[in-house]
Amino acid sequence: MKMQRVIEWLPKLTTAGIAFVAILFAALPLQAGIILSQDLNTNTNGISLVAGGGTADRTGTESTITAVVGGKSIVLNNTSATGNPTATASFAVDNTNQSLKISFDYFSSVAAGTSENPSFQLRNAANSPGIQLVMKNAVAGADQGKFGYHNGTAFQYFNVVLATNDWYNIEVIASAQSAAVKTFDLKVTKSDNTVVIDQTGLSFRNQLANYSSVQWFYNAAVSGTTGRMQLDNIEISSIPEPATISMLGIGAFCVMLMRRSLSSRS
Repeated sequence: MKMQRVIEWLPKLTTAGIAFVAILFAALPLQAGIILSQDLNTNTNGISLVAGGGTADRTGTESTITAVVGGKSIVLNNTSATGNPTATASFAVDNTNQSLKISFDYFSSVAAGTSENPSFQLRNAANSPGIQLVMKNAVAGADQGKFGYHNGTAFQYFNVVLATNDWYNIEVIASAQSAAVKTFDLKVTKSDNTVVIDQTGLSFRNQLANYSSVQWFYNAAVSGTTGRMQLDNIEISSIPEPATISMLGIGAFCVMLMRRSLSSRS
């Protein structure tokens, strides 16, 4: 709506006004294209659940971030050291020049050191991971319990331990598929709106040629006992790159200058 109003007013502006509008236009966010939006309150459409030696179902309580009365969430409950229940969402991205945004609410009721690395991956069609997050590191040592990601060489951990029995919103923005070198931004926000992680330009584990699915799972290769995580409000969307928005603003500016030049000659 904001963009439509800007476009309607462009012919009425002076040259200085046009320059201002061009800057404003470049600053306005374009609407994201929703690929998947699942609040899980009535079904799990678009998300495949596999028990994998544990349980995977829509029996969890609603995220406290949205707090819908009677709402539900996915529960991935790992009942053995070799189990690996999963939740997977497959999708197709229409515009390979747009960034990909993934947002979901996450909850764990298992303390650090007893959970088999609750993890998230953005994958390609061959299921190779591009982005890999571990929400609670199970490996004993200085980084036990911390939130981390794989940078292509090894796992890197933030000095952050997500609280047990609390909800967090995790937001990932990945570079466009067409980007020569892909990176991602990461933001983790607690249910009380405290931002605990806010990082940009993080490295992919593998430079993927395409994005095809996201998956939540347990890294069963890591020694542990059991794990239980819940997922809610899963949303995947495509968003324009900042350069694309800027070019639209510059284009609008140039078109208006040409119109004024032709008008003055006539």
